[in-house]
Amino acid sequence: LKLTSKAISPCADDSEDEMVLSFQPVPLVDAGSDAAICYQGTFTFTDADASNYQTVSWTTTGDGQFSSVSALLPTYTPGTNDKTAGTVGLILTSYPVSPCQAAVSDTMDLTIYQEFSAPAISESQIICWNTAPATLTATAAQGGTGSSFSYQWQSSEDSTSWTDIPEAEALTYSPESLQITTYYRVVTTDNGPTNCAEDYPSVPVKILVRDPFTPSIITLSDSTICYNAAPLELTATPTLGGSGPPFLYQWQK
Repeated sequence: LKLTSKAISPCADDSEDEMVLSFQPVPLVDAGSDAAICYQGTFTFTDADASNYQTVSWTTTGDGQFSSVSALLPTYTPGTNDKTAGTVGLILTSYPVSPCQAAVSDTMDLTIYQEFSAPAISESQIICWNTAPATLTATAAQGGTGSSFSYQWQSSEDSTSWTDIPEAEALTYSPESLQITTYYRVVTTDNGPTNCAEDYPSVPVKILVRDPFTPSIITLSDSTICYNAAPLELTATPTLGGSGPPFLYQWQK
């Protein structure tokens, strides 16, 4: 900007002066896209942005913590109240360069899915050897994204090494006849947009299979005795397996 002062006659020399007027752009801010995380998760910003600012600052409508309130892309850890509410607003404020004074803010909403709860299987069983247990029934998984779950039943002889059971993908499973003690569990996968459970197992149940029933054997072989004489004492081996011991015995003739 130039200011010129015209001389008054008889003076002939004008006088002038200049000054530079700069325009400081107002700050712009974008807190980023809304997002969702699992119950135990944290959220790291990737698309928050700001320009024409002196400093930035993050605040929350909840009780979580930022790794740094002055960083443009911090990590947010939800608090207890955030998880209970299921959502929290995260606010990015951009403070202008002097002489501007008006700060600008933007908010993104962070959804926190409820805590995942694995299925619970009906109680353990005790069965006889080479018989089939009652159908196993599991409750549906809860929490997570809550949109879609898939299930896979597994079996194990030692509750350590597990094997998928083919075509056993419902909440019920009917085992075949068993000859050894076997453990069963159901593994859940959360198929929602944010996978909050992948291969998440239930508490296993135990199907205890009793030993095969082995009846007593009389140890004395067939024998011939004289008329009106008493035979030797008869002795039998203990009965094994089944639901015993104890067993009740009854001799018959």
